[in-house]
Amino acid sequence: MSNISGAIRGEELADAITSASVASMLASYQTKNLVITAVSADTGTTVSVNSADVLVINNGDTILALTVVLPAAPADGKTVAIATRSIVTGLTLSGGTILGALTAGTANGFAQYCFSSVADSWVRVG
Repeated sequence: MSNISGAIRGEELADAITSASVASMLASYQTKNLVITAVSADTGTTVSVNSADVLVINNGDTILALTVVLPAAPADGKTVAIATRSIVTGLTLSGGTILGALTAGTANGFAQYCFSSVADSWVRVG
């Protein structure tokens, strides 16, 4: 796994990605001051979200297995979006209880999760 870009603004990343749905999702974040991290991940890799608000899995080839670790102790209301450029056939989300966790990713797809302290869980909201 290699970090192909540091924290950049949504507008810069949206300009760099050709995928219409991923670029559209990122465009909605352009006016916000969010941390966007793009990584290239190999099959069998574990990627930690850490402080990112948007994690872009920036691969062109299908990923057979990928684990994404969400923050284990986030603030109430913290949101994280995960976008994929390629197909992820086996996706595992970890980092506490995750309601509505994806088990696979489509090419140019994304999902968004919000942490609820009441539910003590990440809840899929998009």
